[in-house]
Amino acid sequence: MHIITNDEGRSHRREMLIDEETEIAHLWVIDFQMRIGTAQVRMAGIGDVYTNRQYRMKGYMRHLYEDTLNYMTAEGYDVSMLFGIPNFYTKFGYATSLPDPQRMPAATR
Repeated sequence: MHIITNDEGRSHRREMLIDEETEIAHLWVIDFQMRIGTAQVRMAGIGDVYTNRQYRMKGYMRHLYEDTLNYMTAEGYDVSMLFGIPNFYTKFGYATSLPDPQRMPAATR
């Protein structure tokens, strides 16, 4: 089992493979510039997080994601954000920071 990163411009596909052809899981790290007040920070947007059905619930995505956290630190990202599965990403240190507009009362939309 090994992890590879394929760079495509500002997008970085990270894959966990059993051998050269058999993928267990993958995710994308997308490089963005984000403005917070007057500061600009480098943000990693995380997307397309996927584990092949036969490998789910065995800890493979946890391993890939922990490796990706180290990758993002080594690459100099200031922050990472994602739209994700409720109660899944908290174990990696993520917290809800933006409201879900589908759950907001109609008067505040």
